[in-house]
Amino acid sequence: MILMKTPIKEIIELAKPMSITFHRAFDICLIQELELEKLIQLGVDRVLTSGAANKAVDGVD
Repeated sequence: MILMKTPIKEIIELAKPMSITFHRAFDICLIQELELEKLIQLGVDRVLTSGAANKAVDGVD
């Protein structure tokens, strides 16, 4: 999956001044490093992730 910046940016703008947490959809991104950089540039404060595993407990390292 590739994250689309425009809808994410619109949601962030609508949510201001609240902090933003991106959900586990991040775990199915193809190139997580690139997508994480996008989220940081957009102003996302936190990313919920399972470390790309099906369950969070399985992604703990």
